[in-house]
Amino acid sequence: MADLKHDPISYTALKVLQQRARDCTIPMCREMAEAAGISWKSAWPRRALKKLIGGKVQSGLYLQLRYDAMSKALEEYPGCPVLELAAGYGTRGILESPRREAYIETDLESLLDRKREIVRTLRGGQAVRNHHFRPVNVTKQGDMMRVGDFVNSLKLGKPIVIIHEGLLMYLGEQEQAMVRDNIRRLMASHKPGAVWLTPDFSERDIDQTLMQQLMSFKLSGHLGRRLNYFSDNDTVVRFLRAGDLNCEWLPNVAGSKDARTRAYAEYFRIHKITLQPR
Repeated sequence: MADLKHDPISYTALKVLQQRARDCTIPMCREMAEAAGISWKSAWPRRALKKLIGGKVQSGLYLQLRYDAMSKALEEYPGCPVLELAAGYGTRGILESPRREAYIETDLESLLDRKREIVRTLRGGQAVRNHHFRPVNVTKQGDMMRVGDFVNSLKLGKPIVIIHEGLLMYLGEQEQAMVRDNIRRLMASHKPGAVWLTPDFSERDIDQTLMQQLMSFKLSGHLGRRLNYFSDNDTVVRFLRAGDLNCEWLPNVAGSKDARTRAYAEYFRIHKITLQPR
């Protein structure tokens, strides 16, 4: 069983998986958590504490809205191959690979080795030929060049969609610029084209309740750094233009849901990012 406090692979990825399994309706998260040995059911003391301190903690809603926004954006690229950066223990690769030309998951090597074994377990030992796993540190140009070479070796017939959810806020400003430039180089190298989709540029520091603040403080302690969000959309546009990239802010996916949910969904709108024309 994985230990969330001492797991050497990735505290953050395991914690997100636990929250998705417990508080979201994202498909296969509970199966993934159980295969990973993660306990996801809330005991009554935890439920009572959440109610006492600040009502329902919104981490589950945040993760659900983020997932739903990406799913909606991907609908515009049916069949297109996907390159998911920092995939963690997400289930999108299992769900999407059967209907895509290719699905490539990337993350740090130790985490990815474990993820591959969990996916094999969930599939009953059966391999899926178009579902790939490649170790990548997204801040390293050499790693991103190697995964770009791998993508090109697949001889894909459709534009590739590069995605990530919940990555950039864990990086410092210099690291964020490195990731931007690495992705731009990969996009420029791929034929017949590429698009970058992410909600990370919309997320803001929205810890409002005492419980949320405590959770963020605990997470920062495990990471050894503060979370680093973009302050507003103008800052995002300047950041991307500095990397020779254009962006479009896709609509809020909450639609006809209640006003509170629509307000939260603003923090998880997808940015569609493309290369500036030469």
